[in-house]
Amino acid sequence: RTQRAGLEHSNQNSDHHLYKPAGSSLTVGCSFKFSGQRKSFCRGECEGDKILVETDGDRGQRGRCRIGYREGRFPVSSTFVYVTIEQLTRSDSGQYRCYLDRFLKDGFIDFRVTVIDGEFSVNFLFFMILLIFPSESHRPPVSVCRHAADCGSDSDLHHHPLLCGSAGFLQEKICESSKT
Repeated sequence: RTQRAGLEHSNQNSDHHLYKPAGSSLTVGCSFKFSGQRKSFCRGECEGDKILVETDGDRGQRGRCRIGYREGRFPVSSTFVYVTIEQLTRSDSGQYRCYLDRFLKDGFIDFRVTVIDGEFSVNFLFFMILLIFPSESHRPPVSVCRHAADCGSDSDLHHHPLLCGSAGFLQEKICESSKT
């Protein structure tokens, strides 16, 4: 099972929290208005050994972590930095950052990942969120797709407008697929 989430850069970097079962993979698309040169995926601040993978190109990989880049054309389309962690373990729980070194002002999006043992725990957590925040206006939308075709590649994030939420909201798309 692969979860893909879209996060939007804003002046106020809001708190994004993702929950995943151990053994699964996570891909996050970070949306920026302007393009940039160096792209980084970090555990916390982007300094020293906290940099998981970094590239000046369109793709990079180190160990279980990957980064991808799609340059947009302001104001028509957004620029995306895609970050992936494969085969999540509980020790992967923590704060992460998508970072884009730009000409004007550098951009970054912070998000938190919590890795939970067992898929039941994640489904229970989503159920509890729905109970706590029953009103549509008080919770981020969650959609579930059931077709493997919806989960083909990182570029799929471009074709699902639900993934790019308004500032301050995280919208998730959970895809069931045989792919890891």
